[in-house]
Parts: sequence; structure tokens; C-alpha cells
Amino acid sequence: MELTQVIVTKITGKMQRLCGTVRYDDGFSEDYYFELPDNYNVSLSGNPWFACLLPLAVTLGEDLTISLPIDPLLLNATDDLIKLWKTWYPQLHNIKIFAETAVAPQQTKDCATFFSSGVDSYFTTVRHPNAKYMLITRGFDMPYSYVDEFDVHCARIAKSAQECGGELIPTATNIRDTRWSRCHWELLGHGPALNAIALLFEQHFGEVFIPSSYEYKILHPWGSHPMVDNLFTTSNVHFIHDGCGYSRTEKIKKLCQYDHVLKNLHVCFRGSDGLGQDQGNCCNCEKCYRTMVVLELLGKLEQATLFNNAPLTPEKLTLLYGDRIFLEEIYSFAIEMDNTILARAIRQSIKRSNRIDWLKKLTKLPVIWRIAAFFYNREIKKSLT
Repeated sequence: MELTQVIVTKITGKMQRLCGTVRYDDGFSEDYYFELPDNYNVSLSGNPWFACLLPLAVTLGEDLTISLPIDPLLLNATDDLIKLWKTWYPQLHNIKIFAETAVAPQQTKDCATFFSSGVDSYFTTVRHPNAKYMLITRGFDMPYSYVDEFDVHCARIAKSAQECGGELIPTATNIRDTRWSRCHWELLGHGPALNAIALLFEQHFGEVFIPSSYEYKILHPWGSHPMVDNLFTTSNVHFIHDGCGYSRTEKIKKLCQYDHVLKNLHVCFRGSDGLGQDQGNCCNCEKCYRTMVVLELLGKLEQATLFNNAPLTPEKLTLLYGDRIFLEEIYSFAIEMDNTILARAIRQSIKRSNRIDWLKKLTKLPVIWRIAAFFYNREIKKSLT
């Protein structure tokens, strides 16, 4: 795999596009786009391309050639990154990197963070008010083709960023519409993708926070991880995986101190109409419902106005199917808050989740897989997932 050329062009509005052509070992070539406001100097080093293409290279088993210079600190981390990934995912490949090294001139040292107006990103933002620049990307959770929807989404989030004392910086990339999508997004790709976006701004930001998804005691192999994100640090850009010392419940407790956060808290990928991320929380999926439970236990659900699409009921809560790590956490919190009604409903949802996971395993066994699949699908259709 080789990055064969890189060009910068002006596109619609006040945006610029960094376009790189990637040629694979089978001879096929395609263009990767990164878009950002044109009032920022885009990086012309190989650093963002290295961060972007490395997980694809180890997935495909293709050596990686980048003609642009790469920071030596970043390049020296290659072995550690690949060995860590192969420890987690043995099916990945050892590869070679062909690139020159060079340290970019030291620039300004402003601080940035990634911001989606969800629990993790809000927590990092209020915890680190020095992170005045907030990055959001079309092409990650929201598809690259959703231009108008993303503009509406950013208009709301930009106001929230301003209330936090910061500036929202919209970016975009088409990488998930290319062969890069062969990387597993959750388990491998999304962390390096975040690093790549941040490294586009290496002339502007000396420190970049990546909000954590999990706390230390429940860490597991994942695309964005404190053992991975920090290895993309360069001589001029320091990455910090932030928030692993706090549970999701502890983060929400912290956010309840800020009225402007509560009214803008947005955790849902489905949207209020259930068809895609929009300006509301659907209040019918696992992520919405477990957030709503914590807010209800803290007496703050009514203030979180983007959750006003549907009521929280114990009956509906029993149908929740999801990550048992988080379900056990909110169950313990309900017990702590002496809310036996919600605790009983959460316990039922944990039992259902265990039962569904058991049925899912049975669907992989010979002979009984058809029967198991029938009951598994029936349970899933009734669940909030």
C-alpha cells in the first residue's frame, strides 16, 4: 500500500480538502479526503496519513509506503502499536513501514479536544477548560454524505461549545467509504482515525484530549484506548486519553452541575425519529435509556431537555438489552440511591441480556442453531438495543 500523492484544494464554503491517493498492492487506487476550515494551516507531513493508514495496512497485510516525512517519535512507536494490536487481535499482520523521518518546526501550543455533546466528551470539556478548540467529524458516526444534516447538527453543537467557552471546528472525511472500512471500526479503526484528524492540525494544537469510553477497571481491547492513543504522540502533538478514572455514572454526576450541559446532552446515534443522528435523543435505545436512568436517579432528567421524546418507565427498562458492564453499574447506583423499583427493573434487564447472549452463542452450534436463532430473534425484537 502506498500514498502516491497529496494535494490541497479549496472546496465549497470556507473549507479546504486534503486529498491523498492510496494505491493498494492489487493495483487499485482511490482518493481519501480530509476536510477542515480554510483558516487553519493543514498539515503537509506524513503524520496524519500514517495514523489513518496503519490500521488498514495491518488488517490487509500490506507494507505501507508514505512519501511524506513522518515524525521520528511517531514512527518509532510502530512496533509497539503493531505488537499491542496483534496481542489483542492475532489475525492482524506484521508489516513494514517505508518513510523518511523529520520533525516539523514547533508551532503554537493551543489545546483541543474531540466533542460530540455526549457524556464522555462533555466530561472532558468541563474538566479541561483549557481545551478551547473542539473537533467534530462528519464521516465517523454520521455518514460523509450527510452534508446538510451535519450542518444542522453542528449549528446546535457550536452553540453548546460556545457556552463551554470554546470553538467548534467541523471536519469531514470519506475514509469509511473507502477500502479503509475493512478495518473494524469499534475494535481497531476509530482511535487512529481520531488521531489522524487531530494531526491535520499539528501546526496549531500541541495537546489533544481524546475522551474515554471506559474506566480503568473495565478496560478491554478497543479502538480508542489509553495504551493506543498516546502512542500516536509526536514531537509537537501530545495525545491524552482522558477520563478513564471515572465511571459513566460519575461523569454524569459531574455534568449535572452545569445547566447548559444538561439541556444540550446528546448521546443517541438513532435520533428522535429513530432513523439517524439528529437534534434529539430517541429515548428508546440502550444508550439513551441507561443515561436516562442515571439522570432520573439524580433528579435531573427533566432538565435534560433532549430526552423529552418518551417517558422513562420500569416496564420499558426491563426490555433493555445491552452492555452488562454499564447495566451492572447503573444497577449498583440504583441500589445506592435506594430506588428499589428501578433497581428491580435493571436486574430484570441484566437477566434478559444474559439470556439473549446465551441464545446468541447457541446459534453458532450445529443441529440446534435454527431453534436458538428463532428464540434469539424473538427476544431481540422485543428489546431496547
